[in-house]
Amino acid sequence: MHSQSWKFATQVSLIALLAGAVSTVAFAQSTPVPETAREVEVVVVTGSRIPRPELSATSPVAVTTGEQLRLERAVTVEDFSAKLPQLSGGVKSTATGSDARGAQTLDLRSLGQNRTLVLINGTRATPFSFRNAVDVSAIPASLLKRVDVLTGGAAAVYGADAVSGVVNFIINDEFEGLNINANVDVPKGGGQTYSIDGAYGIDVGGRGNLVGYLAYAQREGLRTGDRGWAFQNVPAPSAGGIFTDVASGRNVSTDASGNVVSGELFQNFQPKFLLTQPLKRFNAALFGKYSLTDKIEVYGRAMFADTTAEGAGFAGEAPVAVDRTVSILASNTFIPAALRSQLTFVNGAANVRVRKSLTDLGLRTSTTERQLGEFQLGLRGDITDAIKWDIYAQTGKVDEKTLVNGDAVATVNGVNRFDALVNTSDIFKAGNSAIAGLGSTLIRDIREREVNVYAASLSGTTADFFSLPAGPIGFSLGVEQREDSGVIKADPVILAGTSFTQGSQTAYQGGYDVSEVYGELLIPLLADLPFIKKLELEGAYRRSDYSNAGEFNTDKIGFSWEMISGVRVRGTQQTVARAPNLGEFAAPTFSIPFANLRTVPRLNPRYPGDPCALGTGNAAQCTRLGYKGPYDSLNPANLTGQYFFGGNSTIKPETGETRTIGLVFAPEFTRGFSATIDYYDIELNNAV
Repeated sequence: MHSQSWKFATQVSLIALLAGAVSTVAFAQSTPVPETAREVEVVVVTGSRIPRPELSATSPVAVTTGEQLRLERAVTVEDFSAKLPQLSGGVKSTATGSDARGAQTLDLRSLGQNRTLVLINGTRATPFSFRNAVDVSAIPASLLKRVDVLTGGAAAVYGADAVSGVVNFIINDEFEGLNINANVDVPKGGGQTYSIDGAYGIDVGGRGNLVGYLAYAQREGLRTGDRGWAFQNVPAPSAGGIFTDVASGRNVSTDASGNVVSGELFQNFQPKFLLTQPLKRFNAALFGKYSLTDKIEVYGRAMFADTTAEGAGFAGEAPVAVDRTVSILASNTFIPAALRSQLTFVNGAANVRVRKSLTDLGLRTSTTERQLGEFQLGLRGDITDAIKWDIYAQTGKVDEKTLVNGDAVATVNGVNRFDALVNTSDIFKAGNSAIAGLGSTLIRDIREREVNVYAASLSGTTADFFSLPAGPIGFSLGVEQREDSGVIKADPVILAGTSFTQGSQTAYQGGYDVSEVYGELLIPLLADLPFIKKLELEGAYRRSDYSNAGEFNTDKIGFSWEMISGVRVRGTQQTVARAPNLGEFAAPTFSIPFANLRTVPRLNPRYPGDPCALGTGNAAQCTRLGYKGPYDSLNPANLTGQYFFGGNSTIKPETGETRTIGLVFAPEFTRGFSATIDYYDIELNNAV
C-alpha cells in the first residue's frame, strides 16, 4: 500500500423524495392541524446518535422508505442501491474478475468501499473482505423499514470507516404475518435469475416481536459472446501453438486441429468469458425484541448467508498460455511435416520458442464458497422518560475459499511439466490428453475473518433536569471495543508459486483491536424568533486507540437553522481519520505474473507502461534504477517476472476534512413531500 493526497472535487447533489397519495397532500385541508395535535415520530437519524424527528439532522441524510422500496419492486438490496445517486462504484454481485466474488458492496461518492460504513439498525454489519467491505446481499430487502444514506463523513459519530459516510439499513423488527415474494427474470440470450424469499413475524405475548426470514436466489451465467456490444479483441496464442525456430527466427503456427499455418496464429477466447457470473445464495435471518420489564428490553439478531459464485480469478479466464523455449528432438514423430521443414536441427535437436494456449485445461474459473454468520444480543432501557441506555455484544465470522480450475501445477522439483511433454505427446494441436492430465483444482484464498464488537451508550435530553430557553440539550455518550482478526491460507501449490498462472501467496494470521469513546451534544440556541423558528448547534468528538495505528481524535461541529416552518439550512465541518484496515496493514504478499497486467483486461489499468520506456519518467531516476534502454513496455512478452502486491505494516492512518451545507424544504402544506439540496467537499490527506 502507498500513501497519497486526494482532493475531491466539490459536488452538489439534489434529492427529491415523494411519498404518499395525492389525497394526503395538505392542499385539501380546510383547517390547519395544530402543532400539538400532530404526532411527531422521534427516531435515531443516521447523522447522529441523538434521537430527533426526521429531516432535522445537521448532516445530509437521504432516506429511502419501505414504501419506496416496494414501488421499486426490490428483491435484493442490489436492485435499488444501484439507483441511489450517492452510491457510485462499488462492486456488483454480477461482476466477474473482482475480488468481491459474488458480493454486492457499496461505495459512497466514489471514495472506495473501504471508506463506506454499513450499519444494520445502527450497528456495524460484519465485513466479508479484508478491506472492510460488507456484502449487503445478506440483508433482507423485503424487511427493510427504511435506508438512510449519510454523506459527508461521520467518523466522529460512528468511527474510522465512515470517512465518506454511512449507509444504515433499518429492519422492520415489528413485522407480523407472512410475506412471500418470488421473482423470475428471463432476459433473451441468457443470464436468467430466480429468487424466492419469505418473512414471518409474530407478536410475543404483547411484549415483543420475532421475525424470521429465508431466501434463495440463483443466477445463470451469461457469456460475453451472448452480447455483441461486449465483444473485445483479446488475442491469445492458438490452441495448436506458435513455434519460432530460434536459429532462423522463422515463425510457423498450427491451429487446434494441427493444420500448419505460416506466421503467427492467435485466437480470441473472449466470447466464451463470463459477462455475469453464475451465483447461488441462501440467506436466513432472525430479528427479535422482548420487554423483560417496563423499563428493560432485550433485542438481537442472527444472520446467515451462504454464497457460491463462479467468476474469473486473478489471472483472468483465458486458457493458460505457455511461452517456453524448449528442445524439440528430430526423432519426435508428432512434428507436422510442414513444421519440421522450418526447424533447424543441430545434433538431432532444435531450439524452439513455443507459445501455446493449453485449451485442454479449459478456461480458468474461480469458484468461491463463502459463509457468513452474525449474531447480536443487547439490552436497552429507560433511565427516565428522556434518557435511554443501550448495551450490546456482537460477533460475526466469515469463512471463504476459492477453488481455481483451468490451471495446473507448472513445476515439480524444479522441472517444468510442459517441457517434459514436448517430445512424448502431440503438443502441436488441441485434444492432448497428457496436457489435460496436468489439470488440477487449486485452492487459494482460504480466508477466515472474525469481528467482535462490544458497545454501550447513553442518549437522550436534559428535559427531566433542565432546559435552555430554546429547549433541552440533547446528548449521546458511548464506548466501543472492536476486535478484528483474520487468517489467509492456501494450498501448497499457491504458497510455493508453482502453478502456471496463479502466482504466489503468503499465509497470514493476525489482527488488531480498537477502543473508542465518543460523545455528542445538540444545543438549542434560539427558538420562536423572527426568521429563527429554531437554531441548533451540534458537536461530536471521538477518541480512538488502535493497536496497529495508535491514537487519534475526530470531531464534528454542525448547525441547523430553521428559518420558517418547513425551510431549514444545515451545515457541518468534520475531521475524519481512518486507520488502515486488516487488508491494508497486514495482508500477506501476493504475486501474479507481470504479463497478466497486459493479458488480463481488467488488470490493464494497474499498468499504463514503463515511464522510462515511454519517456515520461525522470531520466536521472530511470538511470539510477537500472533502465537499459528503449523497449516495448506494453508487450506482454517483455514483462517477465512477478507483480507483487499486499499489505504494508508501516502504513499510517489517513486524515481529512469534510464540509457540507444544505437546504431542506419540507413545507407543511405538502405533507409527504420533502426536497433537499446539499453541497459537500471532502479532502483526504495521505490516503491509503
